[in-house]
Amino acid sequence: MPVDLKGAVAVAIDAISDLFGSQGITNVLLEEIEPSGAGQWKVTIGFDRPADASDSPTVSLSQGLMALARRGRKYKVVLVDRETGEVDAVRDRQFEQ
Repeated sequence: MPVDLKGAVAVAIDAISDLFGSQGITNVLLEEIEPSGAGQWKVTIGFDRPADASDSPTVSLSQGLMALARRGRKYKVVLVDRETGEVDAVRDRQFEQ
């Protein structure tokens, strides 16, 4: 049975939560969805990933600033097969310059 728009979103969110959940991600949300020409749903999921901050009180200012720069919203594109509902790929979202 073909996978509809809502089904593709559910599959994509489940895949991201399963694959990256151990990294402490939060705020997993749908960002974009569109059909691709290859019989897939192209679903962009965004989430927040905590920075790799050290608990040591001796963290330098530069280390702290680098950790803050790594912090923020991450975006993954999940390709979901429109016929089977299987995840075909998970990729980093490429932003146009």
